[in-house]
Amino acid sequence: MNIPLGGASGLIKVNPEDFSDEELTHLVRRYTSAINNLIGPEKDILGPDLNAGPRIMGYIMDTYSMDMGKTVHRICTGKPIELGGMIGREQAMGLGLGFLLHELSRTKFEEIQKQNIVIQGIGNVGKNCARSIAEMGAKLIAISDSQTAIHNPEGIDVEVIIAYKEQNGSLKGYPNGKEIT
Repeated sequence: MNIPLGGASGLIKVNPEDFSDEELTHLVRRYTSAINNLIGPEKDILGPDLNAGPRIMGYIMDTYSMDMGKTVHRICTGKPIELGGMIGREQAMGLGLGFLLHELSRTKFEEIQKQNIVIQGIGNVGKNCARSIAEMGAKLIAISDSQTAIHNPEGIDVEVIIAYKEQNGSLKGYPNGKEIT
């Protein structure tokens, strides 16, 4: 379709916790150089996914730019603001999903308020979706991470569970709900 945003995915299959920052930087820069003939503002613009936040996307932009001999901001999305990234980019997908759920609820249930919601994943998209649906009045009753899921039919406080995940690295042991598979 000649649309430069996406359609394919690529990855470096490693556990980032097994590598130093310097080693990860080298991996990302080497990967970018290896695919630089496949990507470009008019070919394929990269976007972040799991474990590829603004810092990683900044390395991609910088490496591609060095290979091209000039600064190329439009090679990827998700860059830090100071490298041409967009304010609100990290919240955009989760917030958009929340708006979609709101509109679906209006057609099926009249409104999203008081609807029970379950979210698979508490990464960037999941936590921002949870925030948006909570602000709209829906009740989060279950959420998961890669290790477990938490269920509480009375509702889960979105900000409390996000803080717990960020502090502990997992939802395991979360006290305000039952762990489920």
